[in-house]
Amino acid sequence: MITCVFRGRLGNHMGFIYSLFKFCKDRNIDFNKVSFSKYENSRVRKNYYVNECFPLYSSFLQSRFNKNYIDVSKLRMLLYKDFSTFDIKDDFFIFFYSTVMKTFNDLDLIEQLFYNKDIYDKVLKERNYLGNNLAIHIRRDDFLIKTKNQEKWKITYSIGQYNEMIKNNKDKFDKIIIFSDGIKWCKYYLNREFRNKVIFDESKLAYEGMIRMSSCKDIIMNPNSTYSLWGKNLLKITNKIYNK
Repeated sequence: MITCVFRGRLGNHMGFIYSLFKFCKDRNIDFNKVSFSKYENSRVRKNYYVNECFPLYSSFLQSRFNKNYIDVSKLRMLLYKDFSTFDIKDDFFIFFYSTVMKTFNDLDLIEQLFYNKDIYDKVLKERNYLGNNLAIHIRRDDFLIKTKNQEKWKITYSIGQYNEMIKNNKDKFDKIIIFSDGIKWCKYYLNREFRNKVIFDESKLAYEGMIRMSSCKDIIMNPNSTYSLWGKNLLKITNKIYNK
């Protein structure tokens, strides 16, 4: 049995889950050998995980989660780079998701893992952006806190670049939808000249925002944000099912 423990937030969780199941699928490993812990360790915000992440997952994926706390000190650490040499045995392992894997191209597997019809129907019924609309994801929050070792990946566009994106796309799309964890900042700094074309999404929960982002026709992703990367990945599935 492989018991996996999470780090990061929704985008990292999804990349981590996909990477593991893709690994198993490509090697004909029974998915029933995989289970997950809802807890990383004492630093994890339990309510964030349960409220912001878990509802997005398919019923199949939800059934793979343990209810009990996993003592990570007793698990062998396995990094993504070790996948190619990994042989599954009857042991417990901990996987740490790595952004090394940038290509998530198995749409059937993505749909199996992350399409929860009841949740999608509910979220998109409340508000959606189906049609000729463009999503722009502006990552703030932890990307503003840089350490010496994180300079290379915690990057984002400047406010001038975001305004230029809006200007260049305002005539190509009906509306431009701004998704951000710093929506007040966006409202204050983005050029007011184009406000008649812009909608600021104020989804309260991370999975709701991601589903609504994926209902747009296209997405401009924030550099190195797995959240907008997964919004882009889900776009093909959401539009296939709902944008008819």
